[in-house]
Amino acid sequence: MFSKLRKYKEENSLLYITYVVQKVGRKTIWARILQINEDENNILLYDVDHKSVEQLKINQIDEIEKPDAN
Repeated sequence: MFSKLRKYKEENSLLYITYVVQKVGRKTIWARILQINEDENNILLYDVDHKSVEQLKINQIDEIEKPDAN
């Protein structure tokens, strides 16, 4: 998982991320990876739509998609 995330970060890829927020449910965002912390199992994301920074635990993430550039 971390190798794929590092690759996305190096490429500065725009990602479609679905994750779970406790007591709220699923949330989806378009984001870029800013930082990966393997020791604490979390990643720092920049939400491009809301122009905000989100920190997620790896176990919160349901799906990460890199859309095709067709």
